[in-house]
Amino acid sequence: MTAYDARREAMGAKGRMDTVYKPAAPHLLYLDDAAWDQATESHRLIRLSPNPQSPGPGCLDAGGRLGRNFAPERQVANVSLFSALADHIKTQLEDRQVILCSWSEGARERLQGLLEDQGLTGFHLIRDFRDVPEGRGQLFLLVWPLEAGFTAPGLCVISEQDVLGDRMVGRPKKKRKADNFLREVDTLSPGDLVVHVEHGVGRYLGLETITALGARRTARLRRARICRRRETLPAGRKHRTPQPLWP
Repeated sequence: MTAYDARREAMGAKGRMDTVYKPAAPHLLYLDDAAWDQATESHRLIRLSPNPQSPGPGCLDAGGRLGRNFAPERQVANVSLFSALADHIKTQLEDRQVILCSWSEGARERLQGLLEDQGLTGFHLIRDFRDVPEGRGQLFLLVWPLEAGFTAPGLCVISEQDVLGDRMVGRPKKKRKADNFLREVDTLSPGDLVVHVEHGVGRYLGLETITALGARRTARLRRARICRRRETLPAGRKHRTPQPLWP
């Protein structure tokens, strides 16, 4: 039984829950072998491969190769990474166009400044790969989130990741759930010192019941502000003092 048949059977089962999902037959979504052959019989088909192929009939080498990765330079302390990048670009400019790709406008601007410090000039800021003319000796900066660069006849593409390594993407902070907040508040006692992220140091006075949308809820934290300096106390912690902070 195919996945489509299983969905159709579930649609007719008794006691099923109402749903807007309506399964579509596979032939409405995809071409089978016969339909694919019919659709492509009048076209020239080209299969692309990133790996070198054995020469022979029907096999053409377009000349594309994986670009240089600067991982060795990143691991050596006494080697200038951007000096090596600038030397590589100068070598490639002798017989081809060079495109340096960045993940964002800001990253492109920073790379341009770093390369200018190495003596490179004559940058061309472009918005589309098709803006690169045929020829050689020109350096283009393009916002293109490319993971790895490549070379081809008359062209050298260098990605930001080739130079700086894998991008470090920070994980989004988890939102604090309401039940976790109430559980943490239960550990406080009236009179405890607390540090508010925005308002600074204060004294916990208890929870206050408020009315919201016609219902009474315990949701507001009562506090007395003591001071706004919080450089020496970690936020989100309670603190105790043997002496009162005011008479």
